[in-house]
Amino acid sequence: MSAAFFELIKSCVTSTYLRANNFDASRERVNLNEKVEYPDGRRVNRTVRLFFEGEAFTVKLDYTNSGSCPPLYHFLREDQPKPWAKRCDFIVFHRLPSAIYCYLFEFKSDAPDIVGAVRQLEAGLAWLKSLHRILHHYTDETFPIVAQKFLLTSKREPDAIVDETGKYLIHDTTIRHYHYQELEGMDLADLENRNAVELTCQ
Repeated sequence: MSAAFFELIKSCVTSTYLRANNFDASRERVNLNEKVEYPDGRRVNRTVRLFFEGEAFTVKLDYTNSGSCPPLYHFLREDQPKPWAKRCDFIVFHRLPSAIYCYLFEFKSDAPDIVGAVRQLEAGLAWLKSLHRILHHYTDETFPIVAQKFLLTSKREPDAIVDETGKYLIHDTTIRHYHYQELEGMDLADLENRNAVELTCQ
C-alpha cells in the first residue's frame, strides 16, 4: 500500500517542482543543489549528495524562475505577507517497505537567519500536511508519512543556535542542524532527527 500512495503523491506534484534523482555507480543518489546568499553578498552554490535504498524523489519547493516562485496553491494569492508564500528549499520523499519518509531541508549560510529558517521549514511542513489531506479527501487514499526537518549551514561553531546536544535548534527542537560537510555521502535513512512528526488522516 505504501508503494501505491507513494506513486500517487509523485503523480500529483507538478513537474515544475520535481527533480530527478541521479545514479552513482550501483547506488541511487539524491542531489540537492541550491545557491546560498552570504552576508558579504556572495552567492555560494551548495550541493548535498545523499544516497538511498528503495525509492525517492525530490520536490524543489522553493523553485524560482526569473526571480519569482510560482504559487503553491493556484486559488490563493501569493502575497508576501501571507504565510503560504514561505517555503523551505527541498522536500525529499523516500519510500522504504515499512514507511514513507519526508525530509525537509532549508539551506543557509554561516550566519543563518534562524527565525526565518524556522518559519520556512514550518511552512514546508504545512504544505506537506495539506498535500497529504488533499489526496485523502479527493481519492480516499492515505498512508502515514514520517516528516523530519533539517537546517543545513556552513556555520563552523553552531553553539549559539543549537541546544545542549549540539544538534537541535534552540528556537525549535524539532529541527536538526547539520553542517553541509557532515552530510556528504550519507544515506537518507541515516539522517538523525529524534523529533519526527507522523502525518495521518485519522
